[in-house]
Amino acid sequence: MSEATAPKKKLNPKHDKRTPPSIGRCKHIFALQDLITWMLNLSFHMLACRYHRLQLDK
Repeated sequence: MSEATAPKKKLNPKHDKRTPPSIGRCKHIFALQDLITWMLNLSFHMLACRYHRLQLDK
């Protein structure tokens, strides 16, 4: 078979041999940690603002 008529092998980005799946999993875990940290910081900031506003109203 020539190269033009040979069936092309599709590359699956999930199973790319250059990057092992564990590295992809770590990226997701780090992204999740960043999201959780951001949400916690936001909630603490909102609590601090509410507390500060209550102190000013007294």
